[in-house]
Amino acid sequence: MSSRPLRGIAAALGLVSLCCGLALALHHPLSAPAASAAFLGWTLAALRWPRLWLIALPALLPILGLNAWSGWVIFDEFDLAVLGLAAASYIGFARSWPQGALNALPCSAWTMLILVVLWQMLAMTRAVAGSDSLQFSWFEGYTDPLNAWRVSKSWLYALLLTPALLAAITESRERVVNGLANGMTLGLALLCAIVLWERATYPGLFDFSESYRTSALFWEMHIGGAAIDFYLVLATPFALRFLLQAATRLRWAAAALLLIVVTYVCLTTFSRGLYLGLLVSFIVICLLQKASGANRSSNSIEFAWRTGANKALFILLAIEASAILFGGTFMLDRLGASQRDFGSRLEHWTESAGLLKTPSDMLLGIGPGSYPAAYSKAYPARELPAGFAVRNDDKNAFVELLGPASQGRLGGLFGIGQKLLLEPDVKYVVSMDVRAAQPTRILVKTCVKHLIHEMDCRSRVAAVQLGEDWQHMVLPLPPTGGPIRSARPGWLSISLISPGRSIEIDNVDLLESKTGTSLLVNGAFSQGGSRWLLTGHRYFVPWHTDNLYLEATIDVGLVGLVLYLGFFLRALIGQIHHRASCGVEDRAILAAVLGALALGLFNSLFDVARVAFAFIILCILIAAWPGVSQNSD
Repeated sequence: MSSRPLRGIAAALGLVSLCCGLALALHHPLSAPAASAAFLGWTLAALRWPRLWLIALPALLPILGLNAWSGWVIFDEFDLAVLGLAAASYIGFARSWPQGALNALPCSAWTMLILVVLWQMLAMTRAVAGSDSLQFSWFEGYTDPLNAWRVSKSWLYALLLTPALLAAITESRERVVNGLANGMTLGLALLCAIVLWERATYPGLFDFSESYRTSALFWEMHIGGAAIDFYLVLATPFALRFLLQAATRLRWAAAALLLIVVTYVCLTTFSRGLYLGLLVSFIVICLLQKASGANRSSNSIEFAWRTGANKALFILLAIEASAILFGGTFMLDRLGASQRDFGSRLEHWTESAGLLKTPSDMLLGIGPGSYPAAYSKAYPARELPAGFAVRNDDKNAFVELLGPASQGRLGGLFGIGQKLLLEPDVKYVVSMDVRAAQPTRILVKTCVKHLIHEMDCRSRVAAVQLGEDWQHMVLPLPPTGGPIRSARPGWLSISLISPGRSIEIDNVDLLESKTGTSLLVNGAFSQGGSRWLLTGHRYFVPWHTDNLYLEATIDVGLVGLVLYLGFFLRALIGQIHHRASCGVEDRAILAAVLGALALGLFNSLFDVARVAFAFIILCILIAAWPGVSQNSD
């Protein structure tokens, strides 16, 4: 095929990516001008330095989601980053198409990838078309039609950037794997810094008894899930690679320090599934190291110091792990509850599989993004605890807040919330207009909170009377039950206690009682759901299947699962076949992918788009290994 048609297709894809990215940036809830400027700057930088994204994108991945502040659910900054890269890549291809780039990925891998993406898009279309409401909103949620896009976009984005990845591989595969490995290492270091801040701000760096699990800036965990778990299992092998490649004492010391902090981060997730995934990754790296004979060079006098240093580091990491796991009560409690938790997980999987009621459901799935609504409807005892939507009445915007449909025990667990800074020794007053079709009770509170763990709460329960007219409420919040050490980020949340009720809310404000200073943004909802997000704690069952393979079966059916597994296996086979000749980076990539597949036995992946994207890109990279010449400039 001549390059002219390919260049035409590239120009069209570049233009579409640029327009979609600009449209998204112009509707950014935090600042449209800033988002637009950042998007255009990012796109121009990618156009000027076409290979920069191989380091920059994985390095920025832990922070490409400001949804806890913006209120978005379906879209985030990750979309802007990928669309900017796609626009730059395809505009570059329109000027000069890279000859032979597409041949860097074997035909069988191309076939599997395209089949998976086509099937995913078909399933997404079915899910959206089968929805009761097709009205578009920038602030749709987990039970709305566009949730299908949120769950599916990682596959489309990976395919969109595959030509750019392959073009870089044809120039120098060694440079590509080094760039991605360095980017993942930098991203892991960034994540470590965020986690250290989070632990210091909330439970304390050395408090291992508080039931607090690290989440960093993975906003997706506001409804539970394993976003940080999957990221860590993908990124940690690259920290080991950094250590194994350290040629000087200074670089070794930096790698050792990173591993010490990474160990702290991994252990303070208190995730047993993550521990399993990391164990699999570590075993894979050890086996591949042995198969390649990589340790032989370390026996020279020049690197003899490494043997003793590595042993000392291993002992130090073992001491650190023991101190974290057994220096408090939280992990001991979790280990003691393992059998009970596994029984609950099996019950959850059985119930989730029960959503596939017909042969058509088994083969095709119920549609990506459909799980939360379908599960909640099928099992009322495990229903969604809350929901909200922005409505309009005579040009006046307000929020309709829903509580649990039938389960009173779920009342007050989730509600609408906004992130803000809570000051010590300050009294707060909440004011708002409410309207209810039935008498109900609401819970209003401020809590020091990052995403899911609440502390130092000030709460007030109020009764809302039946009425067609708006009622103005002023609710002084009581002092906190415990001392607030300093100003810390937290949330204001409003939730319904009474089941089977809904309430309309408008003109919400949180005021400092002495100064009358207003602390909220968009309390009148004139900007839609901007700055407001569903927030809660303790109960996360209806949002996740907690199994990657069951998740795929429910979303895209057994046909889709077979395609997924075919793609994963095609990627792995070539790398395993060439295991003796692959480099340290390739071993880290293979360990990351296998660790993620092991973690997937107990957690869902594809509802965290940016991490799923990284996983797919790593699979594509190892699929491109066989038969690709490793040129170097």
